[in-house]
Amino acid sequence: MSSRQDHERNDHEPKDHGRQDHGRQEDERPDVEPAKGGVRAAAFDRQAALALLGSWVAVLRRWRDKALPHAATAAGKAAQALRDGSPMAAAAIGRVASLLPNRVGTAEPEPPPPDDPELIDILAGLDAMPPGRRDEVALMVLDLWEAFTKEFGGVSAFVSQSVDARQAYVARLQASAGRMAATRGTEREHFYYSVVIVAHYLDAWSQAATEEAHTRSPAQVDRLGAQFTALVERGRTIRTLRTGPAGSPASARKS
Repeated sequence: MSSRQDHERNDHEPKDHGRQDHGRQEDERPDVEPAKGGVRAAAFDRQAALALLGSWVAVLRRWRDKALPHAATAAGKAAQALRDGSPMAAAAIGRVASLLPNRVGTAEPEPPPPDDPELIDILAGLDAMPPGRRDEVALMVLDLWEAFTKEFGGVSAFVSQSVDARQAYVARLQASAGRMAATRGTEREHFYYSVVIVAHYLDAWSQAATEEAHTRSPAQVDRLGAQFTALVERGRTIRTLRTGPAGSPASARKS
């Protein structure tokens, strides 16, 4: 009886151990599988994030290659204008924004406008003018500039006006220049040149301040600003020499 009981006990023990091992494996399996699933999910998320990042890098590179060279060129011109003390520096800076694409993927910015034929003719006429007559232009430009400053308070106040108000003032100057156009080539041509150069100068400021259509190339605007500044400075020098710094006649001051 003792051996039979031992045999029956031995027959049952392996079966019990098998059930215990199987139960232990079943208990361990749920712990292992979620961990593997979490690793796969994390890897998938990283791959998706890297793919998305790579696509954005590609887009930004295309935008950089197409847009930034143009922006850098315009910014360089604006910085040079500031270093040179050009009064038209704001116009050059305003061109930077217009050269950048409106959205990522824009192929090329719009080309700058060509030179204004009328302004080419005016600047050439000023360069060819005899020194004495050019001095008369300088004095009249100074008078017109001071009248403009008295009315508006300066360029900053002028460009803050509405487009209609700015255009109305420029149109008055242009109409006056039109009436004096017949004096070109005569001893009285300084009347025409002084008015028309101020009209172009203020119109360039007006266009640079807003989204008005630009009618002059950036290089031509720079030449216009340099010419206008030179005339105003020359007018001040002549006035000082003729009247003295305090406004009294120079001859009386010397005596």
